[in-house]
Amino acid sequence: MSFTKIFKYKEKQTLIHKLDPRAKLFLLISLSIVSIIIGNPLFLLLIFLSTIPLWVLFRPSWIRIKGLIIAYSIIGFGFVLTQGFFYYWEPKTILFVVIPPDFPVLGPLTGGLYLYTEGIFYGALQTIRILTTINLSLLLISSTHPSELLLSLNRIGLPYTLSFMVATAVRFAPTMLEEGNTILNAMKTRGFKTGGFHKFTALRLLFFPLLNNTLKKARQTAIAADLRGFRAVEHRTFLKELNFTRGDYLLFLFSFIYLATGIYLSLIGYGAAAPGIGG
Repeated sequence: MSFTKIFKYKEKQTLIHKLDPRAKLFLLISLSIVSIIIGNPLFLLLIFLSTIPLWVLFRPSWIRIKGLIIAYSIIGFGFVLTQGFFYYWEPKTILFVVIPPDFPVLGPLTGGLYLYTEGIFYGALQTIRILTTINLSLLLISSTHPSELLLSLNRIGLPYTLSFMVATAVRFAPTMLEEGNTILNAMKTRGFKTGGFHKFTALRLLFFPLLNNTLKKARQTAIAADLRGFRAVEHRTFLKELNFTRGDYLLFLFSFIYLATGIYLSLIGYGAAAPGIGG
């Protein structure tokens, strides 16, 4: 499955891989803040597009690109559709009537179901915001070894136990997806139907084996950590140390300028106005 590829670390010798994880994390935080405080649609789109050259430097495989496109399309469609139907704020313009108020049973029960123009627009803005953060988060995960991520989180002041939890969660996310795919393939070889409406039954049958395997791996990880003296000492040492390079300082400077510019633009009239449509 292409979905599992987008969560996996890929060892390469690219410029993105060589950057310090702390610099990439600062970039992620900076652009995420800017995407939240900016409400102008054009600026939001430019913010998202500015993350794409970083993926170009990463040189992703076609399988990973396909997985990203599918995942982002599903997220965008979900946001636009839900906001289009359940947009709350006024004014709102009815674009399409799904269930009229006088429709038997469902009409009086729901008061009518409408697709709103402002809801679609608001959903598109929220999609760009969330995809900006997701895009950089996946880039951070894909270009940073879990041990380096653990070390970087510890170096910025996060307790070692919490750093270990975050790094472990990042590592096991693609593993769980792969195991789920393996279980589904095993069900298919045994004659189970997993397509169409049978998918809900397949997902129900998938849940318990996947949960069982996940708990087993969690227990094995906990035992391995205890055997290696996890939490035996307050301050741990690491085999590999992280050191900032010129590229890291440049990325820090770029992120700071990006954040300062975003704050300035939000103050002069390009900020996000409730419910998220900037003025």
